[in-house]
Amino acid sequence: MIEYKRIAKEKRKKKRLLIAAIVLLIVVLMAVTYVLCNVKKVTVEGNENYSDEQIISLVLPSKWDYNTIYLFYKYHFTDVPQIPFLDLVEVEIVSHDEICIQVYEKKIVGYVLCDGSYVYFDKDGVVVEMSDQLREGLPVVNGLSFSSVELYAKLPVEEEAVFNTLVNLSQMLTKRELSPDQINFLEDQTIELLFGEVTVKLGEDENLDNKIARLAGIMPTLAGNSGILDMSRVNESTKSITFLKVPSQAEIQAAEEAAAEAARIAEEEAAEAARIAEEEARRQQEEWDREWAEENGEEYIPPDYSEDTTEEQSDETSEEADVDESGQ
Repeated sequence: MIEYKRIAKEKRKKKRLLIAAIVLLIVVLMAVTYVLCNVKKVTVEGNENYSDEQIISLVLPSKWDYNTIYLFYKYHFTDVPQIPFLDLVEVEIVSHDEICIQVYEKKIVGYVLCDGSYVYFDKDGVVVEMSDQLREGLPVVNGLSFSSVELYAKLPVEEEAVFNTLVNLSQMLTKRELSPDQINFLEDQTIELLFGEVTVKLGEDENLDNKIARLAGIMPTLAGNSGILDMSRVNESTKSITFLKVPSQAEIQAAEEAAAEAARIAEEEAAEAARIAEEEARRQQEEWDREWAEENGEEYIPPDYSEDTTEEQSDETSEEADVDESGQ
């Protein structure tokens, strides 16, 4: 009986030692894994609107994320929280201490102005960025009514129908690779697009898909033009679309400059003609005075016109003095 107890005791001791050894081995393996698999190099690809630092801080929010084994488990066996301004995030384990983060950003399709800030939204009408910096090449949307906006939430447009129209229109424009400078929702419930100096009147929210499809084919032919393209009544059966060409700002400016130049030349010519006429009148007067003096036996003394010049200069000086005194 005593021998049985001794053997059982030794077995329990060996079992405890085995468990301790296993635990120690696991701890050592975890420590070695943590040291060897600690992420030392991170590469970010696919980001255009957001910096590498912004992406890394969101994809690797804690110190545990800087481990390749943990990252492999996290991105293959758990539900990773979505980043609002990204469509997709892929983490590739390059080596035991290096990873590559491939991101696919949500496409910004336009912006609205709110309290002096530029509020950028994606094709679903979700606010993905609020900034005081203007991004070039994006259309501004005018005519929407809202009191405030929230980051990563849908634009709080008061009219639900207008919001749905904006979302649908943004998706259509993106699909057809059209990027207007402005999208205007007018008070008469019609829509207007501005491409440079071309205004496209889409009319009401009807047949938009057909209108945008046809617009994509028309816009290349209007490059360099200025005018109004009326598509308000376009439908599947419409064969022709009216484009009313109007002078561009460059043409208007050129015409104004030409008119100003013509007026300047005309003024100079009139002044020159007046000077010549005055000289001719003086010459004629001198001729008459000389003849009169000869007829009456008197000495002819030519007039001294320098006095006129002196008087003119004196008048100008007096005017300048008046201006200085009034300025004081």
